[in-house]
Amino acid sequence: MRETLRRLSRMQGLLQVMAVAYLVPMLLAASLVVAGAPGFRELQGEAEARVVQAEPIATIARLLGERRLLAAIAVTFAWNFGVAACLGSTAVGVLFPLPPLLGALRGFLIGVVFAGRVRLFSFHGLVMGGTFLLEIGAYILAGALGMRVGLALLPRRGEAPPLRARVAEPLADLRRLLPVVALLLLLGAVWENAGLFLLARPP
Repeated sequence: MRETLRRLSRMQGLLQVMAVAYLVPMLLAASLVVAGAPGFRELQGEAEARVVQAEPIATIARLLGERRLLAAIAVTFAWNFGVAACLGSTAVGVLFPLPPLLGALRGFLIGVVFAGRVRLFSFHGLVMGGTFLLEIGAYILAGALGMRVGLALLPRRGEAPPLRARVAEPLADLRRLLPVVALLLLLGAVWENAGLFLLARPP
């Protein structure tokens, strides 16, 4: 645990960059929707309709409708970890600007879709809030890990250490912290699907 925290502290700047990349566009989009900025209510309806129909959300919704909770959790975790975290956050980190840019796009979409739709002091708000903290926290960490490796791969001038030496520590951080990303996303998948499963139960 101490070693994990030490490695996280070394990445503090990158974690802050990723957090800002997610949160600022999210808050801006939500504010524009709530304020009734021209076109944003229409954008919210269109974005929500497309998100609901997109994969894997459509499959997860079907599984929950069939009361197949474990299958829904498995699909959610597999997508969030394999595609959104490993491929869409960490792997693209070798191109340094991409994780923050993708995070900004995701944050903006989340802000648009959920603005004014979630009551914080409700069971649904608790489900969505917990899911947000776990999943966005995982994506922030995954993106920071990718950027750390990407920075080590950048060409250096002068008497820089060889590439193998430069990437050794970032890759060690990746091996140590990627399981943390997986754990956060597993907890997020359980929290979200179990909550939605309970919300869908008849009174």
